[in-house]
Amino acid sequence: REAEFALLNKEIDRVERKCRDYEATAMGTIDEAIATLELYKNKVMECDEDDEEALENVVKEFEKVWSEANYPSRVAPEAKPVKDMLACVGKLGKAIEKVCPKEKSWENAAWDLKEHPIDRDALKEVIVNHLYRVGRFDIGDLYAESEGGELADVDENAPKLIPPERREAMKAPFVEMWNVTWQIEREGDLSGLKTWLERNGDALVNKYTGAPPRVEFLLRKLEYVRMLTGYRRG
Repeated sequence: REAEFALLNKEIDRVERKCRDYEATAMGTIDEAIATLELYKNKVMECDEDDEEALENVVKEFEKVWSEANYPSRVAPEAKPVKDMLACVGKLGKAIEKVCPKEKSWENAAWDLKEHPIDRDALKEVIVNHLYRVGRFDIGDLYAESEGGELADVDENAPKLIPPERREAMKAPFVEMWNVTWQIEREGDLSGLKTWLERNGDALVNKYTGAPPRVEFLLRKLEYVRMLTGYRRG
C-alpha cells in the first residue's frame, strides 16, 4: 500500500500545482482587466466635457478592447487552466479510490454518519486548525471561544469552547510562519524567511520523493532577481 499512498501524494501535489497555475492565471487576468478599466477611466477623465465625439470614440475603443480581451473566458470552466485543474482532481479521485477499501463507499459512509455521529468537538478543532493554518487567527479565536450558541440549549453534543491553552498550542506552529509572511509582504524583508527555513527546512522535504521544499527554490529565485535588479540599477 506504500506505492498507492505515494501515488496519492503525487496526485495531491499535482492538484496543488494546477491550483497555483489557475490562481496565477486568474489573478493575472483580473489585474489586466483592472488596468484596462483604469486606463480608459483616465482617458474619459481627460476628455473635454463638451467634446461628445471624443468621448464616444473612447467608449467605442474601450468596448472593442474589452471585447477582444474576453477576460471572462480566461477563467471560465472551459478555459485550459480550469480543465487541467479538474482533470487532476479526477485523477486524484481515482487514486483515493485505490487507497480506500471498496466496502467503505460514500453511500456506506453516509449511513455510518447516522449510526455514529461526528464528534463535533473534533470537527471544531479541525476547522479552527484550518483557520490558523491560513493565517486567520482572529476568526479562529472567535470560533474557538464559541460554545455552540443556541444549539447548546437543545443538543448536549453541541461543540464546546476550546480552552485557551489548547488554542495557543494549536496556533503556535503557524504564528511564526505568518509573521514571516507578513514581514515579506509589508517590508520586503527576507531575513525572517531564511531563519525559518534553516530551522524547519527538513520537515518540509517531500518524504516520498526527497525533493526540497518549493519555497527554497522560490527564495533563491527571488534573491537572484533582486541581485540582478540591483546590479542593473547600479
